[in-house]
Amino acid sequence: MFEEALAVTRENEEGDTWAESRAFAMLAVLESETGDEEQSLVLAAQGLAIAESAGDRFSVAVAHESVGSALRRLLRLDEAAPHLDAAVQAFQEIGARWELASVLTSRGIAHRYAGEPEDAIRDLREAYRLCRELKERSIVTWTARAYAKALVATGDVTGARQVVDETAALAGTAPDTVDWLLDAETSILLAEDEADVALERALALLRDVRERGHEKDVAAQVWWVARVFGAEAVGGAEEMGSARALLESLHAEMLLREPDLAPGAVAIHEDGGAGA
Repeated sequence: MFEEALAVTRENEEGDTWAESRAFAMLAVLESETGDEEQSLVLAAQGLAIAESAGDRFSVAVAHESVGSALRRLLRLDEAAPHLDAAVQAFQEIGARWELASVLTSRGIAHRYAGEPEDAIRDLREAYRLCRELKERSIVTWTARAYAKALVATGDVTGARQVVDETAALAGTAPDTVDWLLDAETSILLAEDEADVALERALALLRDVRERGHEKDVAAQVWWVARVFGAEAVGGAEEMGSARALLESLHAEMLLREPDLAPGAVAIHEDGGAGA
């Protein structure tokens, strides 16, 4: 659909840079969902160049978020920061609250990966507040997942569970909604020293993503389970290695790093003997 939208905008002799830059931003998201993160960055950067040539402030902010998020997923966090900061400032000044919630979530995740938990909490708390205020349903579970994981990282497990429970009551039962919250609950259970139950939840999530058939999602969950609980939990070292190889081929640096941020991951991994 977005490829078609891009083609249509380019057929317009008068040009439509607003639509073209937005199409590139959406193509970057779609590429990231199932494909190569470096290609996602290329698409996002094209959108930013087009938006800046047009000078539309909102489009430039959207494009900065797209580039910043692509760099975040590649763990190029120092490069991502100025793009995400620019988008946050612009959306605040414009008064675009939905977009602000989205980019604050992205920046909060970047802070978490950078080892800056308090900054992560600040951004994610505000993003979550905005989502609740707007009665938002499309990104609220993504935001709640990130917020809950950041709370766990600071030791506020009770707060993390409250966020998950509140969001589950409001967000419905769409597959993505259930998956985001199931992932967050797994981290909470690990922090509560409920490793057996956490493994059950993690394997349930793996079954869910297998049913939808997205190779990248499956690889990410296989890798996470194997790194945290041991390769035998996913069928052995070969399964684990295949997952890692796919994620590496797609430059999915954030997904490769995610197991290292799991509560108690090192202790569980050492006991489970994952060996990678």
